[in-house]
Amino acid sequence: MAMNIFYKYNEGMYYLVKGEGPILVLLHGYCDDHTIWEKVDESLLANFKLIMPDMPGFGKSEICRPQTVEAMADKLKVILDAEQVRQAVVVGHSMGGYVALAFAEKYPEYLAGLGLFHSNAIADTDEKKENRNKTIEFVENNGVEPFARTFVPNLFATGFNNKQVLEDTFVKANNCTKEAVIETAKALRDRPDRTKVLEEITCPVLFLAGKTDNIVPYSLIMQHASLPKLSSIYPLNNVGHMGMLESPEKTIEYLTEFTQFCFARK
Repeated sequence: MAMNIFYKYNEGMYYLVKGEGPILVLLHGYCDDHTIWEKVDESLLANFKLIMPDMPGFGKSEICRPQTVEAMADKLKVILDAEQVRQAVVVGHSMGGYVALAFAEKYPEYLAGLGLFHSNAIADTDEKKENRNKTIEFVENNGVEPFARTFVPNLFATGFNNKQVLEDTFVKANNCTKEAVIETAKALRDRPDRTKVLEEITCPVLFLAGKTDNIVPYSLIMQHASLPKLSSIYPLNNVGHMGMLESPEKTIEYLTEFTQFCFARK
């Protein structure tokens, strides 16, 4: 199969389009970029056309003004319209899951399926909001580098010791601008609860959950799995918050199975 690869830039959004076939959109998380999917994208290309944006403010994409989860969802619509996409499976990792939920709320007609990868639909608790505020204050006073040093290790399961993966993840976080880290933390803090979106959604929903996730507890995602009319939950054993890096083989298997199921229903 001939490989079509296009790097594109549209209305401030940088994104990568690869392959042919049913469309799978992969949205990365906070302080990362589209390259987070490098360990899984080549295998996924056997079955799907991939669209992988740098989310607003990260990688090579411009920040939204104001930077909100809803504005990020609007930017995803810009990309899908530019690519003349009518139906896609949209999978969001962590922050990308929050954007995917906002997109599902605003533009459900685009979705053949929705995937939440180490992500959830509830709003931040008071405790979580206070932690976001502490992050904002810390980065304002100290910059991105010391924040990245403490942020990255907590993303992975205890005992994960691939030094190259850890260093690459740190480098990407450290390369984020101070503005992007701060303004996106505010956006995540202020996002609304979207459990009703899961209750009312008509397309299949995938939940990929790390059994030892320090950021989004497995128990919380288990509670979410009963909300949609049609859902699948796949636990990732000995995995924290970065399943595509900690367990790429299972990530490929589960994303492939779910996406094929979604398009087979059409």
